[in-house]
Parts: sequence; C-alpha cells; structure tokens
Amino acid sequence: KIGAILFLCSMVFQCAHSDEMMNVPNKKKYAVAISPAPVLNVPDYRTVFGGADGRTLHTDGTGLIREVEFIALPRTRFVVEDVVKIGDSTVYKVTTNEYFSSPGTGYYVDSRFVKLLVTDPGDRFKKLPSKDEIIRALLSAEGSMYIWGGNYRKGIPELSLYYPPAVPLISEMRKMWILQGVDCSGLLYEATKGYTPRNTSDLMLFGVPVAIEGLGVNDIIEAVKPLDIIVWKGHVIIILDKDRTIIT
Repeated sequence: KIGAILFLCSMVFQCAHSDEMMNVPNKKKYAVAISPAPVLNVPDYRTVFGGADGRTLHTDGTGLIREVEFIALPRTRFVVEDVVKIGDSTVYKVTTNEYFSSPGTGYYVDSRFVKLLVTDPGDRFKKLPSKDEIIRALLSAEGSMYIWGGNYRKGIPELSLYYPPAVPLISEMRKMWILQGVDCSGLLYEATKGYTPRNTSDLMLFGVPVAIEGLGVNDIIEAVKPLDIIVWKGHVIIILDKDRTIIT
C-alpha cells in the first residue's frame, strides 16, 4: 500500500458497425477508449476476474494481479490487431503508443471499454499539469491501495458489472477487483494526466538527467528539485521537496 507519504530526506469520432468494420480487408482498424480501460496481457478477462468459481482473482505469490498492464485513459488510441471471442465477450488484441509491448507479448482490451473507428483518431492529446496540480494529485493519493498496473485511483466499477463476482466482496477484495489503486509509476502517470511514460523502463529515458555521481548526500539533496524522480527499472521515487520523497 502507499499508506502515509514516507518522509525521507468536442472531439467527434466517425464510427462504424463493429462487425462491418472488422471485416474490411487490408485496412488498419482503430479503437479509442471511451472510459478508463484496463489493458491485460491475456485475452480471457474472466480467468483474471472471477476464475472458474466466479469469486477468485488471479494473483501471484505476492498477491498481485500480474495480468494487468495499465489503465488506458479516455481517448487513448489503439490499433486493433485481432478480435477474440470468449463466451459472450469480445476482446480486441491491440497496440498503442501509450504503452509499448515487449516482443511476443500481446495486449488486450474488452470491447465494451472502447469504440471502433473508421479512421485513425490520432494519439490522445497530452498536456502537462502545473507543478502545484501534480503535487496536489500526488499527495491526495495518500492511503491508496497498491494495485499492480493501476493508474486510476477511483477504480473501474464496470469490471464488477462485466465480470460480476459470484459472492459479495469485502472491502479490500472489491478494491482489487475494480483495480482501485495505483502502482509507483501509475501514481505519477495519473498525477500528470498521462503525460509521463507509464512504465519505469520508459521513465528511465524521460526528461533530463541530473548528474549526481560522486556527490555526497547533502550535495545530492541540493541538486534535486521538486518532481525530479529517482528511477530504475521496476521502481520510481518522486522528489517532493528537499526533505521528503514519495514512495509507493
């Protein structure tokens, strides 16, 4: 969990009927998120949200849902690579410039979270909020649950509607079921309204490096500024001021 902050030092889209559009040969097919949309690395959402008994979340040994890659923000653009029918659900295999896939990895979005398009809508417009807005958003996340792949703290209630649990959920399980929380890079992604890269591997190439090699602790403290980040693959620490950092 994030817990307490750790104190350490009108766009209009032209649409087509989905079946008609997907049957057009040799033509790129696009979709755009119409609401926050969970993107998974497996096509079968039900195996993740409910499982065979309808009440089990698929988690690893650390309690994390590793199938969740990220939450696509509204108006995120997708290229639709394939259509997967699973029971009554339709899932699209997609790519997006918001989140690059590793070789051999596929990403999937439930069709109910997106709208198919005839023409390329272009990438989602990004505007960096002010420093004060970002800091307020970061601080407001205090107490949020740690959710692997999460970057939308309010969660996605539609997940419990599209993949309803077989039994009523207790508070903690419900938060996990609807992905109500953030991970470390997801916290920054949400606070910047999706301006910063979503993954730490991409954050490592973002911005301008601060030269701290060979410096002592006090010199490093003087060198960094609010909203500088300390990042390595798998984790990010956000500088809040000269005395505090934010760690998830």
